[in-house]
Amino acid sequence: MTGPVHGDGHDQPKLSAIISLHDSAAIVVFRGELAAPTGDQLRRQLGSSLTRFGPVVADIDDVVVRQSDLLTLFAEAVREAGGWPKAKLAILARHRHVREMLRASTVAQRVAVADDLDLAFARLGRRPELVDACWTVPPDPRRLAALRRELRARLEDWQFPGEIEDVTLVASELAANSIDHARTQFTVRLDLTADWLSVSVRDGSPTPPRQQPPDPRAHRGRGLQLIAALADTWDVHPHAGGKTVRAGFRTRADQPPSRPDA
Repeated sequence: MTGPVHGDGHDQPKLSAIISLHDSAAIVVFRGELAAPTGDQLRRQLGSSLTRFGPVVADIDDVVVRQSDLLTLFAEAVREAGGWPKAKLAILARHRHVREMLRASTVAQRVAVADDLDLAFARLGRRPELVDACWTVPPDPRRLAALRRELRARLEDWQFPGEIEDVTLVASELAANSIDHARTQFTVRLDLTADWLSVSVRDGSPTPPRQQPPDPRAHRGRGLQLIAALADTWDVHPHAGGKTVRAGFRTRADQPPSRPDA
């Protein structure tokens, strides 16, 4: 725990925030307790600050972390505010055990963490170890062109070192396959680490896609062959309420991939 404990254990947890503006970022100093009743308040305050002020340093030295799983709210706030680099967040945590909790919860992979204010400012401009983005899309083929543009723009923002056109083509084929066969709303997600990019499409149909033999007379049906040719891996994960089809791309040829959890 960091900072003073507020209340005698029977009071409703409280969390306050003080905002100060600096040249390079806004600093939001949180005080109180991070617990179930205050988690949504923290997420909304961070989201609002990221949207209004741009880069934000969240100082949590005077926060008592009651539930370590709520630390993921920092990453959720970044995602909801548009993701990196549109939403840049650094967590200032001077206490070692809090930084260890942030690492254990994988938040430190998605959000910059520092034990010094100058270091927090410096890390705001660096891409986190793991960045992600997702889009919820209706089953309408007219939406595919806009989806490709959004995927391409996000990969350019991330300075993705691989073939962006290959990735957008694979994502488009996965989305088109979902539209043709699942015919449900679907979610497209990108997850990027230092050496691996995962592209996944989750829809509401449990039926897995099947690769068909080549047929030069067919106008459609070659999407999975194209995916298999362009991506390093692709697989299907069934789950309650549907399935996720995922394709993976190595970004470094000299080392094995460190795949993000999707």
